[in-house]
Amino acid sequence: MLPYPGRLKINVDAAVKNSGLTGIGIVARDEQGAVLLASEGKGFIWRSNRPITLETDCLTICLALKSKDENRSSLALQLNEVKLLGDELREVEFVH
Repeated sequence: MLPYPGRLKINVDAAVKNSGLTGIGIVARDEQGAVLLASEGKGFIWRSNRPITLETDCLTICLALKSKDENRSSLALQLNEVKLLGDELREVEFVH
C-alpha cells in the first residue's frame, strides 16, 4: 500500500534464521511508489520535512515504538534510536 499524498512510507522487515543469523531490510517510498531509500542493515541518516509512516509486519516492534514505557528487551538500544530519530522528524506514524 502506498502512503497518503504528501507522506513518505518506510517499510521495515527482519528475518531470523534457525542458526541465529539476523537481518533487516528497509525501503522508503513516496506516494507514487518511487523508492527513495533502500537498505539491507547498513546504517543511514534520514532527513525529511515530510510526514512519515513507518510500517512493520512485526506487531511487537510496532507496539514497542508506540509505547512511552521504557523497553528492556534485547532490542531496547535500537528501538530507542528509532524513537529518537522520530522525535527529530516533523511527524512519524508507526503502523502494523
